[in-house]
Amino acid sequence: MDAFARRPTLQQSIETVLARAPEMPAATAGLRPGMVAPMALADDLDRLASWLDVQAIAAEDMDARTRAAYMIGGISWSVACWVAAFTLLDLPLPGGLAVSQERYWWGEGADAHEYVRYPVGLIDGKAPTDARALFETMFAPLIAATMVTAGLSPGAQWRLVADSVAQGFLHVGKGLGAAPRAMALADAILAEGRLNNGKTAFAPIELPARREWFVSRGGCCRYYTTRGGEYCSSCVLRKREDQEARYRAYFLSVAAE
Repeated sequence: MDAFARRPTLQQSIETVLARAPEMPAATAGLRPGMVAPMALADDLDRLASWLDVQAIAAEDMDARTRAAYMIGGISWSVACWVAAFTLLDLPLPGGLAVSQERYWWGEGADAHEYVRYPVGLIDGKAPTDARALFETMFAPLIAATMVTAGLSPGAQWRLVADSVAQGFLHVGKGLGAAPRAMALADAILAEGRLNNGKTAFAPIELPARREWFVSRGGCCRYYTTRGGEYCSSCVLRKREDQEARYRAYFLSVAAE
């Protein structure tokens, strides 16, 4: 039996991931109705504009560039988590990925809010040579089309994708108990090419009994531009000491629960 015949199917790989890694974005083997590859989405400007319109439900008074930032961040987060899981579990990367846009409700009662998420479809076929190539090949056409449609610069979008790569690898790595390896793999992906921005970085937080990590971001989701919005805890517009203080308080509060 040759090596290709011994490769797990995409469905088997998904099941392996879900058995080991908690809180993964939704994924299917193959495409379900409504899913589209990023290159096809880039070629369908009407659909892209519709997705950007739907993205506006995430916060009040989202301008076009903020909708674009949220959409690129949401798509790249879902993709990054699955690429991280396959990489960390030494599973063969898929030949490609597609996404769909899904509205959902989070919270209960007065705190309930409708948001947008992006389930992924894993596509069989010849995989890119490495994870960096997968991200660059997948997002380059979509970023160009989103710049034309919404006015958010390619540099701003690539920084958001880089942040998602770091956050996705750290999230999955923590779930698998392999955070150091996950961060090392992410650093290697971000070291060169379009994902390298010199700002996205893993930052340590020293706690009384352990060390935690968070991602100090290079990109901006522009939440602060929405009605009632503010700078996120890891926002590139915050100083590092401010970020650290906020994350230290967060990690301590979680430990106390």
